[in-house]
Amino acid sequence: MNPVLESLTGLKALNDQYIAADLMQDTQVRISLLARCLLENPPLIQDSIANELRTAIEFLQRLTEYCVRKAWILPDASAQWEQDLKWAYKAVKMV
Repeated sequence: MNPVLESLTGLKALNDQYIAADLMQDTQVRISLLARCLLENPPLIQDSIANELRTAIEFLQRLTEYCVRKAWILPDASAQWEQDLKWAYKAVKMV
């Protein structure tokens, strides 16, 4: 990340919060794709896909709990919405 942008946002290029958010997004996509594959494949393959789906869901749950403990995600949806809006307004002001 650009040093000027780092100083404005207070973020480093690949900090833990960024990596966790990226992992969460990737895992959510993986879960969606695996669920679709589960429906579209024969029963012989479904057991293997179901195991992968279960593993992805468990990983997302553990990652979410970690992010809540770090206060990167707030357990209250309305508080999370307010925090996201603040970040969005800050990003708009920077541009």
